[in-house]
Parts: sequence; C-alpha cells; structure tokens
Amino acid sequence: MYENFSAVLPPFTRFEFKARSTVARTLGLVIIAVALITAACSPESAPNQYDYDGIFFPRQKAGVAVMDAILIGKLVEVEGCLRINDANGETSYLVVWPSNYSLKVVNGVIMVMDGAGKTKVRVGEEIFVSGGETKSVEGITALDDQLKRELSTRCSGPYWLVGSEVRRAGSMGKSNQE
Repeated sequence: MYENFSAVLPPFTRFEFKARSTVARTLGLVIIAVALITAACSPESAPNQYDYDGIFFPRQKAGVAVMDAILIGKLVEVEGCLRINDANGETSYLVVWPSNYSLKVVNGVIMVMDGAGKTKVRVGEEIFVSGGETKSVEGITALDDQLKRELSTRCSGPYWLVGSEVRRAGSMGKSNQE
C-alpha cells in the first residue's frame, strides 16, 4: 500500500520528521558526552588525595585497629616520600599516617600535623612512633584500594602503619606544639 510514507505526507510534515531525528541524534550525543564527563570525574581519576605540596602523604582509613610496636628513627624525605630510617640504619620505612594527620610545608620545612593542627614532628628529626611494619600493602584493611595502587607505584616498602603515638624522640611527655 504505502511503501514510502514521506511521499504521501505533506512537505511540512517531512521537515518535522527530519527535525525530530536531528533532535534525537543531538540528544543522544549529549547523553554520551555526559556519561563520558561523569566517568572522567569519578574517584578513580580524581586529583590525588595523598599529595601535599609535592610530597606523597599516605593516610590510613579512619576507625581501623592499629598495631602497637615502636619505631625510633630519623624522619626523612626521599624523592617525594616520607620515610623513617630506623636507628640502626638498616631499614627505611615508608610512613602511612593516621587518617586525621596532615602535612604542612612552611619555608621549606616539612611538618606533620595531628588532627588538631598541632605540629607533631618535622622532617630531619629523630622521632618515636607506635604502629607496625608490613612488607606488602595487599590485604591490609587500613588502606583503601586507591592508596594501595599508588603505594605500589610511587613509594616502595617496607611500610610503617603509624599507631596512636607520634612525637619527637626524647620528648616524652613534652608538648610538640609549634
């Protein structure tokens, strides 16, 4: 009967069908663009939450159990990674800080701040920290997946997961405030 519908439709209707298909294509492109933008802004590609002034500052998840061993050594910065060189000079641990700690750099001095904003330790100081050692980050629930990936590519282990005590060595009971 009617094999070609456009032949029997008035000319303005043919334009309407053409306009609708153009709108549909445009709408489809907009949906694809939104999907791509959303994917590009996902947490996987978000700015690095562990970088502070060019220093890699990994932190543990909040509310996880901590180990209670003791490490005394010098806090150093090596290629953008904060490490503790143990007192024997045998091991250099990459430090993974508590979740509420932050880093501050003032006039080239790198300071580690606690959750209240008080300076706990500075790079170059002998420090005392509780926590525990791990050779590999796999299977550690205190670290999120993004941090595990970054640790494996940016700063090699062994790793020291810092516990509840962080202070300058020899400052037992003294305030570490600025």
